[in-house]
Amino acid sequence: MTAQRYSAFAASKQLSDINHRFLTAMESGHSQPQAPVFIELLHLFMDEVLDSYFVGPMEMVRLNNMGRKVVTGGVNAIRKTSKMAITKVVKKMSNDELQPIAAYIDSIMIRPEEGSDDPTYVAVPISQDLYERLTVATTRGRDVGPKTVTDDFSQALSDLIDESINQYFEVPVSMLKLGFVTEKVARVAMESGRAASQTVVKKVPNTMNEKELLAFFDFAESIVIERQLAA
Repeated sequence: MTAQRYSAFAASKQLSDINHRFLTAMESGHSQPQAPVFIELLHLFMDEVLDSYFVGPMEMVRLNNMGRKVVTGGVNAIRKTSKMAITKVVKKMSNDELQPIAAYIDSIMIRPEEGSDDPTYVAVPISQDLYERLTVATTRGRDVGPKTVTDDFSQALSDLIDESINQYFEVPVSMLKLGFVTEKVARVAMESGRAASQTVVKKVPNTMNEKELLAFFDFAESIVIERQLAA
């Protein structure tokens, strides 16, 4: 058995239910267009990504006012741009065109075993190197002082979010047979979201005191889960 680490967040029941409804309709060959359901799914997914990676930790660490302004501004920019692009890209897509995305979404859902109280996770794999860099930064920060690892920690967390964005957005967009203009809209939105998230992750730690940084370490560790894979 080998261990695989994932960047993950627990999906809400609403997100799981909409995803189940969408997948069931796609698998049954439902003739009714599923683009509206898929847009609803992606909008909620986007909200939960932002809440899990940005808004939630801001509240968890009781972030200072300056840090809150950076996070809130970045989140609002990502939310507005991405939702506008999602609606524009998806609204005219046929069920056949959505089929690859349906399969991909299903592949990044880690569901609990029957009878387990664990949540359903939305999870994408991260590299061993990235996991080790994040772990080394948080461990050293706790041992010798969080301010000594601010740059290393920010870079590792930035790379973690970058890998997540690649797999949450880059992979699905690459599956779609989009026209030139539509694909450009999708990629501009994706890069805007990436830039905003990088700005937040790199700026916010520099505004934190030691107590806030230690809480931020806890957050970074909380979004990494491990699963055993058959060799």
